[in-house]
Amino acid sequence: MFTAVIVDDDLVSRSVLEEMLSQFETEIRVIASISNANQAISFIKKSSPDIVFLDVEMPEYSGFGLLEHFKNANFMVVFVTSHSKYAIKAIRAEAFDYLLKPISMDELKEVVERISSKINEYSILKRIDNGIESLKNIKTGRRAEAKRIALPTFDGLEFYEVDEILRCGAERAYCSFHLRDGSELLVSRPLRDFEPILEYYQFIRIHKSHMINLNYIQKYVKGRGGYVIMSDGCKLQVSVRRRNELLDQFMSI
Repeated sequence: MFTAVIVDDDLVSRSVLEEMLSQFETEIRVIASISNANQAISFIKKSSPDIVFLDVEMPEYSGFGLLEHFKNANFMVVFVTSHSKYAIKAIRAEAFDYLLKPISMDELKEVVERISSKINEYSILKRIDNGIESLKNIKTGRRAEAKRIALPTFDGLEFYEVDEILRCGAERAYCSFHLRDGSELLVSRPLRDFEPILEYYQFIRIHKSHMINLNYIQKYVKGRGGYVIMSDGCKLQVSVRRRNELLDQFMSI
C-alpha cells in the first residue's frame, strides 16, 4: 500500500477524488485532503507521501508554485485540473501524470496501476542497491570468528569452517554443500536440520531447495521472485514468498 495527499481548493473535487481512490484501498490510502496550499506544503514535508494529487489553479499558489517548495521532491505528482492548457507545463514540471476533470475512473485506475508498478520497482531496486552496498562493506571481524560445522557424510563426519560454504541445496532426505574451493559435499541429513545453525552465520533460505551465504552473493536480478548469482557463477531462483525476506536481510547486515 502507498500513501496519497489530495491538494485542491474545491471541496467537491477533493471529495469526488477521495471517493474514487477509496476503490483502490488495497493499493492506495489517502492520508490528507487539503484545500490550503500553505497547509499542504507543511503537511507534505512532515508526512512524506508517495503521491500528491495536485490542483493547478489555487488561491495562494498554483500547483506549480507549490512544487517550487520541493526542489528534490521524493513523491510523485499527478496534476488534476479542468484545463488542458497546462499539460505541457505539467510535463516540464516532471509530473508523473495529468488528469482532466471530471476524472474518468478508467483513467484514474490506469494512473494508479502505473504508479503502483513504479513505486514497487523503485523500492525493490533501492533495497537491492543498498543491500549490495552493505554486503561490500561487511567488516572482516565476523569472518575471523567463523565457527566450524560438522557435516555427516556416509563415511562419518567432516568439519568445515562455516565461511567456506557458499550455498546448500536440498536433495530430498539429503543436502549438498557447495564449498568455496568448488567442491561439493553430499550430506546424509535434510537441509532443514542445518537451517537454524546456518541462519546465525548470514545464511538465508531463498527457496525450498536453496539456502545461500549472503557474503557470496554476486548479484540479484529482479523478477517476480528474481534470482541470485553467486560468486561461483551459479544462478539460483528466489521464490516469490522469500524475495522480501532476502531484501530485508540485505538491509539488516
